[in-house]
Amino acid sequence: MFGKNEIVGKKFFKGQADNTLMVTSRFYTIQGEGPFRGEPAVFVRLAKCNLACSFCDTYFDSGDVLTFDEIFAQCDEEIEKFYASRNMAVPDWAKGTNRRIVLIVTGGEPSIQPNLEAFLAGANKIYARTQIESNGIN
Repeated sequence: MFGKNEIVGKKFFKGQADNTLMVTSRFYTIQGEGPFRGEPAVFVRLAKCNLACSFCDTYFDSGDVLTFDEIFAQCDEEIEKFYASRNMAVPDWAKGTNRRIVLIVTGGEPSIQPNLEAFLAGANKIYARTQIESNGIN
C-alpha cells in the first residue's frame, strides 16, 4: 500500500495451476467510475502488481490461490450477503446465468496473472458484462 508493495511480473505466477487466480478480495457494490458507473458490480481484486505507485491506496500484496469455480461461488456469496444484510431476497436479475451485474477484475495488476483470459471466458457465461481495471503497462 502507498507504493510499498513487492513489484512482481508474470514470472511470479510461473507454475501456477491452470484454472486458478491469486485473489485478495471479492465484494459487491455499485460501480463508482467508468462506463458502468452506477451499475451493480461484483469486484474480484487480484493480488500482486508490477508497479509501486506512491499514490496507490489498495492492499493487494497477498492472496489466496483459488479455482475459477471457487471465485464464482464466493462472488455469489457476496451478492447474497449484500441482499441478506438488507433483509431482501436476491433479485432475479442478480443470479443465474447472464445476470445483469458487471464483473470487474481489478488489482494489483490483473494482466500479470496468466489465467486471466480463461477466467474472463468463464465469466462471460455468467455475467452480462465484464471489465478489467489495469495500469496498462503489461
